[in-house]
Amino acid sequence: MSAFQSIHKFFHLTNNPLNRYILGGGPDRRCEICYIIEGDASKKTVHGGNVGRRNWQQTVEDVERAIASLPTHGFSVMKTKGHLGTVCKLAKVAEDVSWKAKNGSTDATFTYQQFLSRVKVLDDKYGDAPTDPRHMNPAPPVPDTDDMPESTFGEEGSPFYEPGQEGDSAMDSKQEAKKPASKPPPAQEVNSEEHAQLKKLSIAQLKERCKERDEKIGGKKDDLIARLLKPRKPEILIARARRKEYVPKVPSSNAALMVALLSHHVPGTQGMTKERLMLLAEGTGVSKESMSGDGGFYDGWSGMSQLQTGDPALVRKEKGHRYSLTTQPPETSGRAVAHALHILAHREGICTCGNPPHDS
Repeated sequence: MSAFQSIHKFFHLTNNPLNRYILGGGPDRRCEICYIIEGDASKKTVHGGNVGRRNWQQTVEDVERAIASLPTHGFSVMKTKGHLGTVCKLAKVAEDVSWKAKNGSTDATFTYQQFLSRVKVLDDKYGDAPTDPRHMNPAPPVPDTDDMPESTFGEEGSPFYEPGQEGDSAMDSKQEAKKPASKPPPAQEVNSEEHAQLKKLSIAQLKERCKERDEKIGGKKDDLIARLLKPRKPEILIARARRKEYVPKVPSSNAALMVALLSHHVPGTQGMTKERLMLLAEGTGVSKESMSGDGGFYDGWSGMSQLQTGDPALVRKEKGHRYSLTTQPPETSGRAVAHALHILAHREGICTCGNPPHDS
């Protein structure tokens, strides 16, 4: 469901008698609605700047204000890039509910039909927005991060677990406590001496140095210097660029696919299906856009054919439409490139696995 659909549904449901029990503000209130806002409203604008349809007369600002008001009406909110991200979050919620049911920490006693029958006999006053501060601004059912950590999809008991396919990240998580999702690193401390030396160079010289490191050569002088002050990319990526070989960008869907394969597939075991790989790639956070696309002709799988070209290719397709990283020759294989991309993803602070790889 897109953002504008979610908000439209919210205003419809507040007057729906089936929600009287949920929206009531009394001391016995036990249930809540969490809205998953899927997609970006700014990407759903039509002619005139309205969201969804012109006759709805809702601007992006209107939608964002409505989303911001949901917690004060007793709703919690989680956001996702697209429907694959929604599946990831729903899987996490399901795991959480299952865990609480098994250890007895939830007191839910109604079946869904019993719940509906109770709702129908409640007084209309229970449909009002809550007035008790305790029932406003509820927390989401699970922590609302941009993406689910990779380990969520590689552990036994997960809907996406397949025996024998625990990759680096999943196996490491069994040996040590779970780490929080990585956060963007602090701003790089500027080496004043190196910065001063770079300032003396001409733009042409700075561009040449950026080119040698496979960095962008556009922009102003300060932009070029900033790129040169960053840690150097892994050499395998620079070497591929020099040979005019394909190098997935970070962030990108192709980089997300490769990092997902690196983290969740063990070489020598059966490859991953497209469906599982797409979900795992969504969970890495390495793709800037949703792997499911934005309702157009292309999605995050569109570049897979590019990953299967070259000598050696980065990804190999196996019997049964399954996929794995190439492993030979070791120093230029898909697995080696994926490791380098994983390093870059952590330097950019976008990978959610919480397990930064070694640079070597």
